[in-house]
Amino acid sequence: MELSLSLHKFRVEKDTPLGRGCIATEKIKKNEIICKFIGPLINSHKAIEKYGANFCTPFQIDKDEYIDLIEPYVCFNHSCLPNAGVRNDGILFALEDIKKGQEIFYDYSTTVDDITWTMNCLCGNDNCRKVVGDFQSVPHTRKQFYVKNKALTNHLFTIFY
Repeated sequence: MELSLSLHKFRVEKDTPLGRGCIATEKIKKNEIICKFIGPLINSHKAIEKYGANFCTPFQIDKDEYIDLIEPYVCFNHSCLPNAGVRNDGILFALEDIKKGQEIFYDYSTTVDDITWTMNCLCGNDNCRKVVGDFQSVPHTRKQFYVKNKALTNHLFTIFY
């Protein structure tokens, strides 16, 4: 089953290498806004209650505030070398030109400040970190790239910069 939204330049496909994923339906130019993540706001207690202690579905926007992402926004996969980034409180934008048919990825670490959170990475990039953690776990040069491109949530900019 495919979900296509006319307001977006992507669709959800269920059979990407990482399961469900968001595929560009037309070219997306560097710095172009892809979407704004939406869903109900929840706290960490609710997130743990709903998803378990090592949850990755809710999107952190403050110390104890998360967007419980709804479809299709929950379908963007992680990559250690993403073609998209997140800024403000959930604006997904292109870090580079994204071709029609290409999967759209962002680095989950650019949204998390919980040092206990980890997930195994299956992105397969040459620079794959194998285990994804919070922003502190990102290699220094990659952190510099995200800061230069303003590809961090407001919450992380406030904490680290």
